[in-house]
Amino acid sequence: QGLFPQSLYPAMTNAVEPVKPAEDGSMEPPEKKHKKDCPTPTFGDVMPSKLSPFRIPSTFSRRERLVLTANGNLQRLISSYYNSPVTVTVEYNRATGKGRYERLVTLTVFGIKFAQADSTVTLEREDCIEAVEKKGIGIGQLFRHFEVLPTFQLLEASKAATGAFDRTYTLTGRGICCVIHESFPVADLFALKPPPGAAGGSNEQPTKHLGDIMSPNQTGLLLPDGDFEPMQRVLLTANGNVHRLVSSFYYPAEVNVNVIFSHKNEDGSYDRQTCMSIFGEQFMTARSAIHLMRDDYIDALASGVPLGGLYQHMGVLPTFILHSVGKVPASKGGKSYIWRVYTLRTEGMSCEIHEKFSDSILTEKFRSESPERSPAEHVHF
Repeated sequence: QGLFPQSLYPAMTNAVEPVKPAEDGSMEPPEKKHKKDCPTPTFGDVMPSKLSPFRIPSTFSRRERLVLTANGNLQRLISSYYNSPVTVTVEYNRATGKGRYERLVTLTVFGIKFAQADSTVTLEREDCIEAVEKKGIGIGQLFRHFEVLPTFQLLEASKAATGAFDRTYTLTGRGICCVIHESFPVADLFALKPPPGAAGGSNEQPTKHLGDIMSPNQTGLLLPDGDFEPMQRVLLTANGNVHRLVSSFYYPAEVNVNVIFSHKNEDGSYDRQTCMSIFGEQFMTARSAIHLMRDDYIDALASGVPLGGLYQHMGVLPTFILHSVGKVPASKGGKSYIWRVYTLRTEGMSCEIHEKFSDSILTEKFRSESPERSPAEHVHF
């Protein structure tokens, strides 16, 4: 609580719409409801989230909801959607006290400014302060540098009649706390176009990383132009947050995750197969080869931590590496689908994952209308 004392931010609690009592009149503690209602952690969403006790306003479109719940990967989302690099410009970075900093950045794609983010960063660890002030580590890369898996919490969101919107959220973990306010001044974030005569996204020079907290450096991993729709690219470059993307897009519908097969091999590695479904229809299958390379990971698994929840339990941020992607057209007796192969890796655990997706997921074709949820219920992001 020392990192984020409620007395400093009283207006951030229940900023959009407070949780209402359940139909039976009970007021169950949020922590207890969260443990009871949420599924076992899986590779569907690597980063943990605190309970966000409000409903996302209905004024936000499905694509805008992906932005509202983006947990440290906004650059990746926009870059993948447009298949073009996102440029981040630091307007200022200044200390306001020991271990306290203010930061303002702007984000552009096609040379168009689409977002501005101002952050207040509080550091309670001397090694973090030294890294910033003496070793030149950027404030925006602290989570990546120290491999800290932050917890995301959406605090507030609002939208203007012009279509512009903003959000406030936190990323916290192991002595690092960032309170971030982002504004999106454009009328339609997902209808931006390059200036006349400018080169298209696929002609940009690709770079090695996607430029968010799970992959350092500049945004800009480009997929083959013309092979995939914008939302398919968002899905194919998702870094451990497929569950979050799909549940946000079809909010308030529930995404179900099922472990079909999990086997420990003689050499200590694991083979695992999972699937995801929504509206009773399966949209993803995943096959994983999992390697545990440190005793503390093995001990955590033996103590009862689920295999799919080890990254969260250890609090370590994995590095995401996308190896290959593809698209398979419909054939006799089969449906069309897209697929990818990627790695999530830390010093103690490596996961090689092959996923297949329905090619219509994250589109209006998959499900035109989301089922209504009773007013007493809410969703965790």
